[in-house]
Amino acid sequence: MGENHVSDNLIRKLILDGTRLDSISSLWGVPMDKLIKIKETIQSQQDRKFMNTFNELRQKYYRMYAPKNENHTEIFASGQNKEVAKKLETIEELRQDILIVDRRVSELKTQLNISRDDTVKFNKIKEELLKERSNITKALFSYLKKLEEIKNQNMSIAQLSEIVKGLAFSELQNDFVVNNSTILNSLGKIKVYYVSAYARKLSPIISGISDVDVLRKLNKEISILNRYDISAQTAKRKINDRIGALNGYRRFISCKQNNDKIAKIINGIIDGSIGYEEASEILQEHVQELVNGRATAYKVSFSDEKERVKMQIKSEIAKSTRTIKNPIESVKQSAMLFECGYAEALSAVVKNLYSNEKYNEARELIEYFRLREDNPSKIANSYEILEKEVICAEIGKCIKQVVTKPRYLQDDEARKLSESRFMQTIYRRIQNSGLRTGAIPLGKNEDKSRDIVLRDIWPESIEQGLLR
Repeated sequence: MGENHVSDNLIRKLILDGTRLDSISSLWGVPMDKLIKIKETIQSQQDRKFMNTFNELRQKYYRMYAPKNENHTEIFASGQNKEVAKKLETIEELRQDILIVDRRVSELKTQLNISRDDTVKFNKIKEELLKERSNITKALFSYLKKLEEIKNQNMSIAQLSEIVKGLAFSELQNDFVVNNSTILNSLGKIKVYYVSAYARKLSPIISGISDVDVLRKLNKEISILNRYDISAQTAKRKINDRIGALNGYRRFISCKQNNDKIAKIINGIIDGSIGYEEASEILQEHVQELVNGRATAYKVSFSDEKERVKMQIKSEIAKSTRTIKNPIESVKQSAMLFECGYAEALSAVVKNLYSNEKYNEARELIEYFRLREDNPSKIANSYEILEKEVICAEIGKCIKQVVTKPRYLQDDEARKLSESRFMQTIYRRIQNSGLRTGAIPLGKNEDKSRDIVLRDIWPESIEQGLLR
């Protein structure tokens, strides 16, 4: 076919898609020297476009890996409204006045009980008590009025936190306040407004907090609202989920270290030291102990508990830092122990291999069992999914190695060009393999509380179609 039948745009698309130049020349009759020039132009354009993407990727990774805003003080340190700050000083003074008067009320109430036999003294204290209660009423109304006045101001999360903590002070719960419907109504409305505003600002940052004590303090602050509010309930749910995730990771480590029977099965499968009959006997015994040990109210069937333990064994084999010594035998043993087909048993073993950077061994193992599958078309998708997992794991390891490598190159332009080419290679590999950035693992963050995937740090400029 002659050169005139192909446009430069089509040639460009073919080159970007990775088509070999000799194939384009042969198929379309385009001179090789022209193709080389077009490719050089394309490469130069791509080098410039991708020049800053690696730096963006690296910065995002370290923000995810070790976020700075990890404690109560730093989380709330920025964005203070100076005008609101001055008004909050006045509001805090009013609150302190209420505390002083309330203590005086408590003292007078004690004196009143003691002096019941002395009518003159009793009446005098009672009069003084009524006067102080009038003072506390005025102070409370002033306090709530000031909070009402600044409701529409743009406040920082720290300022909202200060107000919410102020609304929780115990003096607002004394018997006089509880019996004053006007104050209670005003207080209820103020609480709903400020707690919900605080909860809305708090919700987006909860997933970045890894200190359980801080999370519990935040939960306590929001919990002063004892009525239903969707913003507060959402924030509380997120806090509890986050606490559960952090504690769950620690419980997982603890169980992993202390469960001898499960550990024996896992270690036996990994190092090939246990046979099917022994593993099955230990599994049966362990499951029976679990079933017998449950309280009557939480009884579950033997089969359900057995399935749960099987899942636990598979998960821990997959995550083990010890590489399986004989993968083929481990898959066969697992298939018998878990009472499943090879494809299902293969998953944990393949994950163990690629988690320990044995990517070629993982591919060979997948191919070994694919060729021996009785009905390959029926579960072909299972093998394809595993193959993609291996590719994603390998890409993730490569990205993490480059991102965390010290940048010692003195020639800045040469380093930037190298980084640009790296980003282009990764991008094309992802595109050509049909992979999702959310499926490419980059390990855990510094405190092991969450997984990082490529989607978390992928440059926005690439997502917006920079390559084309």
